[in-house]
Amino acid sequence: MKYIKDEKLAELLDGKRVAFVAPGAHLVGTGQGNKIDDYDVVIRAGQVFPIDGRLKRDVGERTDILLHSFNIIGISTANNNIDFIKSMKYVICSMIGGGCVMLQNEFLGRCRRLGIGTHKVDEDYMKHFFEEIGSRANSGYVGINVLLKYNIKELFLTGFSFYNMGEYGTTYNSQYLANAIKEGSITSRNMHQITGIGDGHDQAKQITHFKYLLKNNKNIKLDYYLKRNFK
Repeated sequence: MKYIKDEKLAELLDGKRVAFVAPGAHLVGTGQGNKIDDYDVVIRAGQVFPIDGRLKRDVGERTDILLHSFNIIGISTANNNIDFIKSMKYVICSMIGGGCVMLQNEFLGRCRRLGIGTHKVDEDYMKHFFEEIGSRANSGYVGINVLLKYNIKELFLTGFSFYNMGEYGTTYNSQYLANAIKEGSITSRNMHQITGIGDGHDQAKQITHFKYLLKNNKNIKLDYYLKRNFK
């Protein structure tokens, strides 16, 4: 099924160098904050609350576009941090709404009224994509695939680990996790064990699909963790 582009988002991304940042544990100590902020566009996955000042040296401080699944707790946290959300140029919802589709639509409508661009990835497209890889994908991985549909000069991926290459354990950096729990966007410290299959996100299948993406998209640039795991 063909992906339906958002034309205003296409204008924002056209020919740009884009950094797409996830909150992986391996970001701590990298000192790459300035490198991230120097990109033309900075997109963050899951960052529905302000960036912890202690992390800025490693993850940067700019956020132009927020990408999130916008489940119930994510929407609640975003609404509680609406001043941070107001600083966005665009918000992308990259997960099937299910029982909270009305809440997703209400939140995206609120963003538009605030002058923020919004894009909800077409649900039929996402269902087709999940069938293609054989699993419901992480919202961040949906985001990677969506961004590759646009005319991006370079897509730098950092902070992504496929939940420690499917091993889980310590997957988020500690400051992000502590703030996410405090803000309510993560409700438990307990990550699903080993495979993640039980929560519907099969990491092994996404990893296999990502190898295919790397072979067919030469504009993807990887951080040290992804380079080490995808030689």
